[in-house]
Amino acid sequence: MLLHFDSQHVHLRPYGILLIFLSSVFFVSGQSATCPPEDFECQVQLFTKQIQKNPNDAAAYLGRGNALYYSGNNNSAVLDWTKAIELNPKNLDAYLARGTYYRTLRTQDEKALADLNKVIELAPSNSRGYLGRGQVYGNLHNVDLSF
Repeated sequence: MLLHFDSQHVHLRPYGILLIFLSSVFFVSGQSATCPPEDFECQVQLFTKQIQKNPNDAAAYLGRGNALYYSGNNNSAVLDWTKAIELNPKNLDAYLARGTYYRTLRTQDEKALADLNKVIELAPSNSRGYLGRGQVYGNLHNVDLSF
């Protein structure tokens, strides 16, 4: 399915590619569907349908994890990001999402560092991994490593 969006809706079209929109990945195969970009419950439902059709779809777990996060279901989001990583250990966006979430907790700094270091390992030119890692080190008051 192709995700097409305008200022009002997210549209899913047959035989498309995966796109990123508002920090969330939206992908569903099967029949056409539409969700407004801010309707995260609708997105959770669409990704759940995709996961039911293909339980090995790492992108669907990533997308549902993002939608769950934005709808306030953080524990479920972490489970989905973890499943996305299990299915695709090179899933940069899943490591980044989970690591960023752990960083915001400020009580999971070691987990945040592990995920953000993995982002840097997978994509050394990705500035988001370095930025997140620096913020964790700043949280830990390790000024030397935060730069």
